[in-house]
Amino acid sequence: MLIINKKTANSSSINKDVHHYTARKELEKQYKSREFALQGNRAASLSVDNSSFRPLDSIQDVPMLRKEMKSYKQNFERGLPSDISPEMKDKLWIKAKQLKDKFSVGMVKKSELHPVSQRLINKGGSAVTAVVADYDKIKSTKAMERERAWHKKNDDDIREFKNIMRTLEPDNPDLPNVERFRPQ
Repeated sequence: MLIINKKTANSSSINKDVHHYTARKELEKQYKSREFALQGNRAASLSVDNSSFRPLDSIQDVPMLRKEMKSYKQNFERGLPSDISPEMKDKLWIKAKQLKDKFSVGMVKKSELHPVSQRLINKGGSAVTAVVADYDKIKSTKAMERERAWHKKNDDDIREFKNIMRTLEPDNPDLPNVERFRPQ
């Protein structure tokens, strides 16, 4: 008889790294294209006559292709999100909120990281007013140094927040983006 404790299974599944949505899609595409070729299926040709061909006929190293396909498939399956209980989802949302409140303190403003100003530039032999990046303001406010220090301090929390968001909403690629919390 096999007894599984749900709390243990759920807590281990939340510590699992979940791949980003686009990474999962790319891994799936890579392993399925190799699997398609290894099955000996015919693919449509790009020529005008709408002919087809077997990709397997033009592959020189079939064992290597099989090895690549298995590697891509294992990586894809390793990064899939696991099913979690509603109670665990509630706990993860609370943890994500706590992490967001923690790492959003001290975030450098977007206007300080990307300041712009209007300057006269020479374009086509005449002076034109243009909007350009204001590097003098970046240096004077030390925005880059403050941003690096903020990242160094909050890197672990950001990584954990992103993984929780990918676990909770695996098909929403914008949810793990911490830039949406950056003040204007």
